[in-house]
Parts: sequence; structure tokens; C-alpha cells
Amino acid sequence: MNYEITHLMGAELSAPLVYQLQPIISAYRPHDVPPTKQQLDPHDKKEIESPLSKDNILDTYKAVKYGQDLAHLKNKREYNKKWQGYRTWYNL
Repeated sequence: MNYEITHLMGAELSAPLVYQLQPIISAYRPHDVPPTKQQLDPHDKKEIESPLSKDNILDTYKAVKYGQDLAHLKNKREYNKKWQGYRTWYNL
């Protein structure tokens, strides 16, 4: 339960006691409203896939080792993600 500490208002406390009660008293003070998503990210950019993701690293490895086209591997990965759970040409 949350009970506001109102009976300490106007009370004169010793300095050590004030410092000991400070975390408790500040926990019950009115807090600011948390910022909204628009305030935190004004550009509202969509997250892109990290270049250090497992899939990107594997595609880069295949492109370097086997000479495969990196753009084709990316398109294939996006296609498989879109049609996940369906039987497609790439998933056979």
C-alpha cells in the first residue's frame, strides 16, 4: 500500500535523520510524467537490421567464401522471413 508521508511536513528533524529518511521521503514525492515515445525519438525512425546480426554475418561469410551475391542473399532472407511457415521455392 502507498501511504503519503504527510505527518512529517513542518517537522524539524536533525541533520543525520534527514539524510537517513531522504530515500523514503523522496520516494513519496510527486514525480514527473514519463516522456512519451515522440519525445524520446523525435525522428520516429524505424529500426533497421543490425549489420552485426547473425543472419548478416552468415550472409557476408557466404558471399566472401563462396562468391555469392550479398544483395541476393539479403533478398532471399527477407523472402524467407515474409513467407515463414509456408512451403516456398527457397525453403525446399
